[in-house]
Amino acid sequence: MPSVYWGEDWGRLKTYAASTKDAKSTVRIELEVTSHDERGWLLKQLEECKRSQKSTRTKTPPGKET
Repeated sequence: MPSVYWGEDWGRLKTYAASTKDAKSTVRIELEVTSHDERGWLLKQLEECKRSQKSTRTKTPPGKET
């Protein structure tokens, strides 16, 4: 399961919000980052989460092979 971490010493939660449409909810999180290095590391984590979710979505479920 993908996850994201930020340290309180270099990242600060500015705002968050949630909205719901039908059965799905979207959560928006805004962080203020004071370190360029940590910002790069955080963006790399987010990209890894995106790739992990994309590869999970494209896999054929067991028993559904053609």
